[in-house]
Amino acid sequence: LEEHMDLLERLQGEVVVLSECSWAVHQERETPLSQRPTVEDEKEWSRLCDGLEQMAQRVRERGFVSAYHHHMGTVIQTKEDIDKLMQQTRTLGLLLDTGHLAYAEADPLGVLREHISRVTHVHCKSVRPSVLRQKLKEDSSFFSAVVDGVFTVPGDKEQPSSEEAIDFAQVIKTLVAADYSGWVVMEAEQDPSKADPFTYAQLGYETLHSLLTQREFQTTHF
Repeated sequence: LEEHMDLLERLQGEVVVLSECSWAVHQERETPLSQRPTVEDEKEWSRLCDGLEQMAQRVRERGFVSAYHHHMGTVIQTKEDIDKLMQQTRTLGLLLDTGHLAYAEADPLGVLREHISRVTHVHCKSVRPSVLRQKLKEDSSFFSAVVDGVFTVPGDKEQPSSEEAIDFAQVIKTLVAADYSGWVVMEAEQDPSKADPFTYAQLGYETLHSLLTQREFQTTHF
């Protein structure tokens, strides 16, 4: 952690992203997501949260902001996991990932509103509802779901006449109303042989940039 923060300091970084990935299955090609690690014992929950809280405090001492990344296939995946993590920590910030919340069958906007005071970093990605339904039915591996297109960028719709799976306009509205000043990152894990990276990067960027500028959110270009 110290070496990583040293690197961030040299790069003028601001955010330290944390995630507990012990026994995680999201990088395994065949393992279904139902076999992800879970914490059933309250003592282990306390141990996990205490450790993350200590890390978050050290991150703050070094002048950075912590952001815990909930992720499919890991111990913190569901809304219930996130709720418990936030309840048992104080300093730890939350990286809110709209796509992973949707995949976990949670309401991204609802989670954002509930934990807005802890949100320090945001990843905006969408899902393809038909693919998501099929992958949930199959109890797919995360790898298989990504390759088959479960994720996409903001602004993409399965049908031109359909509504987008995630209401990013309301997500941005909620962030602006809370005076959020952190990063809003557009992303979507996809198979580049099926989804042209430049085309989708451009669509996602233009969609988010339009929503942000409508709300007079200051943006930085790279």
